[in-house]
This record gives sequence, C-alpha cells and structure tokens, in this order.
Amino acid sequence: MPNQLFVSSDTANGGGGFSSRIGADRHVAPAYPLAIDGASIWGNADLVTPGAYTGHAWSCIGFPPVFKTGHCTDPADFPLKTNRGDFFISQPYLRLKPDGTIEGDYNGSLNNGIFSVVLLPTAPGVPQESGPSLNRTPFERE
Repeated sequence: MPNQLFVSSDTANGGGGFSSRIGADRHVAPAYPLAIDGASIWGNADLVTPGAYTGHAWSCIGFPPVFKTGHCTDPADFPLKTNRGDFFISQPYLRLKPDGTIEGDYNGSLNNGIFSVVLLPTAPGVPQESGPSLNRTPFERE
C-alpha cells in the first residue's frame, strides 16, 4: 500500500536500502525490509549517481540493535501491507553474544547483499530531480 517504503541513504553511518514506516505511529524502520551497511556505502553522497554498493544485509526492525534492545523485533508484528496480503521478511542469520543479543550493528548480520542505483531515462522535457527525502538519513523525519 502507499507510503510504506522509501529508498534511504545514510552516508554518515554507511548504510542504504529500502526503509519503511511501520506501526500505528508510522515510525521509521531504517533497516526494514532491507538495508546494506558499511563497506562501499560510506562516503557516497546521494542516490542519484549510478553505482553498486555491497555490505552486510539487514532486515531488522529495531536497527541499530546495539543502541536499542540488542534484538530485531519480530516482523510479524509489523507486516507491510500489499494487495496480496501481509508481507514481511525475517533475518534468521545473526551472530549472537552468549546472552542472546546481537553481537554488533555491523558484524551482527551474517548476510551480505548488494544495492544498486540505476537511473532510467526520463521523458523529453521532464527534469530528473531528486525528491524531498532522497538526501536524508533514515533517522531523519520529513
């Protein structure tokens, strides 16, 4: 359904991907349904320059876990709504500490991924501009 997902880039902390607004209060989940952290994303300034970025892949409600509960929240409690029913992604592969919390915001994910920025041509006479939230970190609010 509309206004649930947005593309995000956090150059200060080295992350990017598909973020969402979830829950009754529509709070931002920067790493849900999918985000890539670290590695090649650090220092890239925008989402309008073609490129490919790699890093640890997260599908985590409650990211960054170390600064919060140390866990990712069960996505079944915050399904993304589609015309085919509820949709959610879970992240089963994590590196955990002996107390059961996620080891860290970078090394805690045992998943890797790639995020690509591909620009499509626009119709003649239509300017190709960035939207109001393209240059925000996923932690900023509009």
